[in-house]
Amino acid sequence: MGESSPKYLTCQNRVAESLHSLLKVDEALAEYSRLLPLFAQSFGESSIETMHVQNCIAVAYRDLKKLDQAIPLFRMVTEFREKLLEPNHPLVLQSQENLAIALRDLGEFAESRELLSKVLEVRRDLFPAAHPILISNHGELALCIAMSGDLAAALPMFEEIFDDATTALGADHDETLKAGGNLSMSLIFSGRPAEAFDLLQELLPRHVTRYGLEYGDTVNCLQALSAAAKAADRIDEARTLLIP
Repeated sequence: MGESSPKYLTCQNRVAESLHSLLKVDEALAEYSRLLPLFAQSFGESSIETMHVQNCIAVAYRDLKKLDQAIPLFRMVTEFREKLLEPNHPLVLQSQENLAIALRDLGEFAESRELLSKVLEVRRDLFPAAHPILISNHGELALCIAMSGDLAAALPMFEEIFDDATTALGADHDETLKAGGNLSMSLIFSGRPAEAFDLLQELLPRHVTRYGLEYGDTVNCLQALSAAAKAADRIDEARTLLIP
C-alpha cells in the first residue's frame, strides 16, 4: 500500500486528527499540510476527502488563534459543501458552525450570531431535545451573545443550557462542565459573584476528577473560582477548598 493510496492517506489523516485531539495542534497541522497535496492528487482538489483535510487545517489554525488563516479556509469548505450537499447535511452544519465560531472569536458577532442561530434551528428538526449537539450549539450561540456585550440576554440562556445538560447528560459530562463554566463567568460579569462561587465549588472537583489538575479547563475553573472569591469577599473559603 503506497503513500498515495486512498486507504493509507485516510489512515494517516486519522493519526493527525488523534494528535489534534491530544492538543498537539502544531504537530497535527504539520501532518495535515503534508497530506493535503497527496489527498488532492489521489482524490482530486474538489473532493469531499480533500475538503475534509482543508477543514482539519482550518480547525487547527483556529485552535492556534490564527483566525486570519482559518476563516478563508472555513469559508471555502462551507461554500463547497453547501453546493454539493443538502442544507441539513451534518457536514454542511459542521462547516457553518466552525465558520461561525471563528468569526465570533475574531469579533464578527453579527455574522456569527446569524450563522449559529441558523444552524441551531436546522438541528432542532434533526435531533431530540437536550441532545449533546444541540446543547453545544446553543452554548456557542449564548457565548457569542455574551461576548458581544449582551449579558442580559446571554445569562438566562446559560442557565437553561446548564440545566438541560445536567438533566440530560449528567453532572460530569463534558458539555455540562463547559456549560457550568460559561454560566459561572456570566454570573461574575453580571455582578453575582457569590452565586458563581457556589457553582464553581461544585464544578471544580468534577473537573479535577475528569481531566486532572493541569488540564486547561481545570485551570480555567480554578482561575474563575479565584475571581469569584475575590469579588464575593470569600477568599478564606477558597483557601480551605479541598480538591479530591
